Amino acid sequence: MAPALAATALLLGGCSGTGASGALATYDAGASNDDAMLTGTLSITDECVTVDDGSAVTTPAFVGASLSDGVLRYRGAEFADGARIELGGGETDDRAVVDLPRGCPSEHVFLVAHD
Repeated sequence: MAPALAATALLLGGCSGTGASGALATYDAGASNDDAMLTGTLSITDECVTVDDGSAVTTPAFVGASLSDGVLRYRGAEFADGARIELGGGETDDRAVVDLPRGCPSEHVFLVAHD
């Protein structure tokens, strides 16, 4: 099953460059889980990339994503701060499998399915 990946309100024209690729959480491809969906508003700061679903702020961890100039690039799509985003994957309690930047919240971490 291919994970859903969509964005609305892609506001690329108003992005300021952060160059903060160190703000992107990643994980080893062997740890993925793809039976859930994370949907919410994307936040891109110098400290972390997060998704707010209205009840919790979650740190998505990616395989094969990049972050530059305030834009998240993943699976051929571009996502700006404030975009609505849907990511397939699953939440994890195992912080050992995630390269979590220092500024990222660690209460909710979501492993984004990679294929």
